Amino acid sequence: MECLRCDGKLEKKLATIEAGGISFTDEYFVCSKCGKMYPTKDQIKKMYESSSLRKLSFERKISMSGRTYVIRVPQTLEKLYEIQVGKKVKIAPLDAKRMLVEFE
Repeated sequence: MECLRCDGKLEKKLATIEAGGISFTDEYFVCSKCGKMYPTKDQIKKMYESSSLRKLSFERKISMSGRTYVIRVPQTLEKLYEIQVGKKVKIAPLDAKRMLVEFE
């Protein structure tokens, strides 16, 4: 597998990730070139369930930019998901009041 950031090779290594004020040590996929860590979906679920991340909730007003609706992302989530201009996201409707935003 290759790193999405720099195309370096991903290797499984014992590493520590900080999330929601808690440190999680496990075997993660780590880029040999830039050091970015990629936890699996199960590891992310475990982090979420055992951290204060599940308690995070933000309320935002919808804005307009030209003819497009815009929802501003809080800095806390910007840092957590490493959001930056040009990063791609998938948006999928879940039901009448919810949607899923998944970062690539």
